[in-house]
Amino acid sequence: MYNSMIEKGDAKWLFYGSKDGVLINFPGIVWDENVNDDHCGADYDARIRPWHMTAATGPKNRILILDISGSMASYDRISMLKRAAKAVLDAMTFADFVGVVEFSSIATTYAGLTTLARAMPDFKTTLSEFIDGFYASGGTYMAEGFERAFKLVDDSKVKNYEAGCHTTYVLVTDGEWSETDQDPTTAITTRQSTHTDEHFFVVGLGDGVSESALRSLSCKTGAIYTQVFDNDESGLKRAMISFYKYYALFKSLNKVEGYSWSEPHASIPSIWGPMTTVVAPVYDKSREPWHMMGVAGVDATVCDLLANKVPAPTGSTKTQRGCSCRETWTYNGNSYAGCTTADWPVPWCATTASCGSCATDSVEGGCWDDCEPEGKEGVLQEALLSRATAWCEPASLNACALEALRLSVGEQKCGTSETNFAYAGCSDAKIAANYSWAIDGPTDPASTSFTLKSTKSTLLGTAYDMNTDECKCDDTMQPTCACAAIAAMEEDAEKRKKKDDGGDTTIVFYILLPLLLLISCCCYSCQKCSGTRAKTHDQGQGQGGIAYRRDSSREHTQA
Repeated sequence: MYNSMIEKGDAKWLFYGSKDGVLINFPGIVWDENVNDDHCGADYDARIRPWHMTAATGPKNRILILDISGSMASYDRISMLKRAAKAVLDAMTFADFVGVVEFSSIATTYAGLTTLARAMPDFKTTLSEFIDGFYASGGTYMAEGFERAFKLVDDSKVKNYEAGCHTTYVLVTDGEWSETDQDPTTAITTRQSTHTDEHFFVVGLGDGVSESALRSLSCKTGAIYTQVFDNDESGLKRAMISFYKYYALFKSLNKVEGYSWSEPHASIPSIWGPMTTVVAPVYDKSREPWHMMGVAGVDATVCDLLANKVPAPTGSTKTQRGCSCRETWTYNGNSYAGCTTADWPVPWCATTASCGSCATDSVEGGCWDDCEPEGKEGVLQEALLSRATAWCEPASLNACALEALRLSVGEQKCGTSETNFAYAGCSDAKIAANYSWAIDGPTDPASTSFTLKSTKSTLLGTAYDMNTDECKCDDTMQPTCACAAIAAMEEDAEKRKKKDDGGDTTIVFYILLPLLLLISCCCYSCQKCSGTRAKTHDQGQGQGGIAYRRDSSREHTQA
């Protein structure tokens, strides 16, 4: 359906994000220092952008288990937790399913949801606003938080509201559990005996975090631990990068290749309207194991795809699973007709005849389902989604791979073996030989130096201004604010200037030419009248005049 995208000229942006977070873009544009960092500013990191995560990690369930106990008020750690949680949300795509569990003395989910929900852009915004409303109070009942998260995943699988692929749990906390029976280690290890494709990350917030307890929890459960000190924004980024490295390592070791598509989004500059991106991992295959160097991507406009690639909708009034919507119904005491997006990322409705996801007490009749997408936009989104979720392989890393990841994100090894993880056999030599290259690639020889010039100023009002009112598409569909377009314009301007400057000489030459011919004719006529002497004198003057004009023209051109 999209095979001819590039050949037909529908591709607009070409770009590459490296394993170090560097972005290379074509057509090239100059980024304004005032551009919001969520898009591209001084702290932009390609590794934690949704398009990069799509290619590096694949579809997944991701559950945030967030500690909002009273101790999180110290050093305003609750604000750090909010930033960390929202950073995780920002890196998710519509191929992912998300759940948020907050715990203190009790554990609850957003809006009391009993299943995961697809991480659509508007729903991620809703969850971010929900997280912004957190305040610190109560105890640290961590085990309850994990038990609630496990139930959320299990119920989602029963109702078929999950990615059908990996499941990742992300614990963000500042300390140790309140009571002995709130140690989540046993609950996690028990679950791991029956759920092999579930993975755990622990983010410890604050200088006074119970580091030994959280490290012990991580080593016993195979989790990747990252400590973030108070007011350490770089530590939050390290935690986000640990997710990327985990799945990138799995893909490298298993030589997983393929393409994925993103949901429609706005590009920078947003001159073409909504875009969609096809991405693929890029590997260094020069040795074993492979090393994921980064992710390459191509953008195409939604309007091009709608016009040329998307069939018309079928017109069905059924839901995704062939159910029929109730004409009118209630949810949490509120009345609805047809489909709604209340507390959900896509339109849904209460269904009839026990069809869809049932046993939901908050919905009239107990059953509900997602509505069929409307219009060609809905058909396109379903087509993109099917391509984004097509790849999935069970991801599992052994003890030495986990130790290598810990070292790569700046943490220490566990060292001592645990019941399910033989860390003791993971020597530095073994890690270096089998995993370090796959994670980090070649070591920087530190022998290359660059002389770079940095200019800090606004681009507003300049040719490089990415504002959509200033940056347009030229006849070749290239942004007028792109470096190549501006360079071409400057080259054309220089050529015109040279032509205009050389035009003065040309004009003078063409004015003088008739006069010189006239003088030559006069000289020829005078030869008959004045003899050889007159002829020689006039020719000498004429040759001298012509030679002077020729020299003058050359000197002007050289100038």
